[in-house]
Amino acid sequence: MGEHTRADKHGCNSADLIPDIARLFIRQEWAKIDPQLPAMLEVLTEVGAAECWHKKSNFKSHLMEVYKILKLWGVDDAVCRCGLMHSAYSNSFVNLAIFQPDVERSRLAGLIGPEAEELTHLFCIVPRQQLIQIDLLDKLPLDTRDLHVRPEGLTVPHIRTGEPVHVDLYTLGQFIVMTMADFAEQLYSWQDCMFGNADGRLRLEGCSNPETRYLWPGPMLPGLWISAVSRMGRLVISCKQQLEAAGDPRASKLIVPPVFDNCTKILSESDQQRARDLYWEVVSNPELQGPQNAAEASEKLQRVIELNPYVAEPHLMLAQLHIHADDWEAARVEAQRALELFLQWGTCWDKRMGWDAWVAWTRVCLEAAAEQ
Repeated sequence: MGEHTRADKHGCNSADLIPDIARLFIRQEWAKIDPQLPAMLEVLTEVGAAECWHKKSNFKSHLMEVYKILKLWGVDDAVCRCGLMHSAYSNSFVNLAIFQPDVERSRLAGLIGPEAEELTHLFCIVPRQQLIQIDLLDKLPLDTRDLHVRPEGLTVPHIRTGEPVHVDLYTLGQFIVMTMADFAEQLYSWQDCMFGNADGRLRLEGCSNPETRYLWPGPMLPGLWISAVSRMGRLVISCKQQLEAAGDPRASKLIVPPVFDNCTKILSESDQQRARDLYWEVVSNPELQGPQNAAEASEKLQRVIELNPYVAEPHLMLAQLHIHADDWEAARVEAQRALELFLQWGTCWDKRMGWDAWVAWTRVCLEAAAEQ
């Protein structure tokens, strides 16, 4: 599919819906995204990041995907570069140091800039699960939408020395945004099994039965991470609002991600579970996808969208069913909404295929429907 695809009778050329920054990632024009990006990626290659396993791909791919999400969200460049190097000194989740924090901080600062390096170093020494999950989300009632962060920020122990580390409100907000991108990029059903995340609260405590074993990658259902990430988004809003109220000039640099209607909505654990299970019932059952059961499949997908309107894949599946039924206008509407959501997230909920593949197929469906 080229960018010179002609417009259809609705005036819809899918290329016109792709933001410039997303197109650069799709075309892998790294230097146009950030002149320093090719050098940063070369360092990741030199240290073997592309040879290390990471959840659904390799470590270099994961780091690059987190960077892409942050860039598509419009996050500050220093934070995006931190996202690309967020495990440079290893961190509380990943023991895979690219640089030695005692002797190579100046080298990393020369590569990504002093501000990004300072942020990266701090990100790598805080216990992130305690910082975000235990000290914030766990202390707030599940049914509340009035999520607040303390204006003074948080103090947590250094993961190696145990010394107190203070994280101010601005930095805390940026860490939450990076964690939203980090979790969204990598989580699917295998981690739900490994971490005992049956309730979808994403506490990462581990499976309750130590004798249980799971084969990687498992069936690759969409993961139960959406609810927790939606609540993180509300915490970002709290950080930004308090920075604005205090007249802190850094407030403008704390970008609220566009997902969940600009982080104004929260998805409950029960709705995310029901939506995920209904979605999988349709996509994993070929009999439901045939013409004799298309009405039932469409009804189930509509219910998925009602329960979880924040992800793209159910819209794309519904668009394909409409195409099969020659309902072209309905297919166009659903495919366009799917494309909008894929571009909002910069990643996919259904990890069986990569984001770029989902985007490409969505464009095929959108243009096929719009041309009729």
